[in-house]
Amino acid sequence: CALPIYAIYLNASAGAGGIDVDAGSAGLDVDTSGLISLTSSKNDAAIELVTSTGSGSKTKVHAQAGTAVWADGVDASIQVTSDVGGIGLSSGVANAGAVKIYASNAAGGINVQSGTGGYTQTSTGVISLTSTNGGNGAMVMTSSGGIDISANGTDSGDDLDITASNVLNLKSSKAAAGAIVINSTDAAGGIDRKSTRLNSVTRSS
Repeated sequence: CALPIYAIYLNASAGAGGIDVDAGSAGLDVDTSGLISLTSSKNDAAIELVTSTGSGSKTKVHAQAGTAVWADGVDASIQVTSDVGGIGLSSGVANAGAVKIYASNAAGGINVQSGTGGYTQTSTGVISLTSTNGGNGAMVMTSSGGIDISANGTDSGDDLDITASNVLNLKSSKAAAGAIVINSTDAAGGIDRKSTRLNSVTRSS
């Protein structure tokens, strides 16, 4: 049969045949001006990139010149895609930076989108959201429905603290007598109002 038009062609045609390439400390370089394609028809663990020696070993995927970012119908310069399955990132190192997503450009951002399955972030440690932006809307939470904030701890100090160095505003645009409700539900619960100045309540109508 006619062979493919390649300058070098390696073919292990037997059903159990394989090709093994070994190199010493000088490494293995594969250079091409065309596409590099690795395809496997194996049903499990089909393609693996493994570094197996030394605690300082690294596996790196690096796009040096691509500037494309992900958008509908457009692949990013590095694209990881699973057509019908999931994508998992897992790290076994005991370090606070075990998995890090970093947009290093000063104008860079991180966009997380999900469908009706939602977005869940769970931690046995502290979850901290911090913005160094000095604008009025430095951190925004928006929902087409409601927003629930619950502090379920019962130990001393397990409070819900909302602190502002400037004015703290609670606003509701609902046209109802109970537009803003402060409710202490326990039978022995109470509500304290404290101020170093005279308290005042103003009714606009």
